[in-house]
Amino acid sequence: MPVVSVYTIKGGVGKSTMIEILAIGLAAAKYKVLVIDTDLQADISYRLLGEAISTFSLFSKTNYGVGAVTLADKPPMPQKVIENLWVLPMEPDTIIKADERIITNLGFLDDKLREQYDFILIDTPPSYDFVVAQNIMKNSDFIFSVVTPSAPTIRTVNIELTKTLPALYSILKRPPYFLGIIRNLIHTSRFVTTDQINTMMDNLEKVCEQVNIPKYTPCLFSTMIPQRGSVFEYDRLRELLVSPQLRKKLQSLRYQLYVHNLVAEMVGRMNKS
Repeated sequence: MPVVSVYTIKGGVGKSTMIEILAIGLAAAKYKVLVIDTDLQADISYRLLGEAISTFSLFSKTNYGVGAVTLADKPPMPQKVIENLWVLPMEPDTIIKADERIITNLGFLDDKLREQYDFILIDTPPSYDFVVAQNIMKNSDFIFSVVTPSAPTIRTVNIELTKTLPALYSILKRPPYFLGIIRNLIHTSRFVTTDQINTMMDNLEKVCEQVNIPKYTPCLFSTMIPQRGSVFEYDRLRELLVSPQLRKKLQSLRYQLYVHNLVAEMVGRMNKS
């Protein structure tokens, strides 16, 4: 089954948010989903497992990276979140230290594991490290990126599209298919106008169209995460995720239509690749 990774070298743009939403939406659509956390901040692990995170030997957000890091003798066991959704949390045993880099060991992503799930979603760390990116991509069938409407983020995505991705794809034997860019408007500054946002996104689409990698066009997803105060209530989502009542409440969330649309577009792009 397909392995899908989110890739962007900038932090704080909503990578974990996208993986979280896609995981919940796919699980609600009766797909069996495994989320793999490769970010030392363990953000998606904390979101999906809540207080149960303390029962696992995870790096906390205050002490990650401290101490020896070793490779496990056997693959770690996924933890069930809700029906149809499992997470492989960020644990010291899932990563290795090589050449002063912390690199997630994805050697356990074999055909046997893939056959157990309909989708495997990988949350990745913000990193400019070429080796880290190469390790993630060689284990992925698809990748997608996330962008927020800000000049620094747009510049970063431009670098990814014009330099980083083409360089990576040129050395990979089987490069992943680029599904496109999801627009995250949650953190939109009140000083940025709608016209400015549209101009930035139009320019980004033009850049993406010219990049010579296996990709879906148009690059920008039509589904966007709306700004706070609209139908998408992210804080409410997080509250429910750590609640044992999530299974019952999921279908009544007001962002259900948004989640459905994003999942449908993502699956549609995969099917057309």
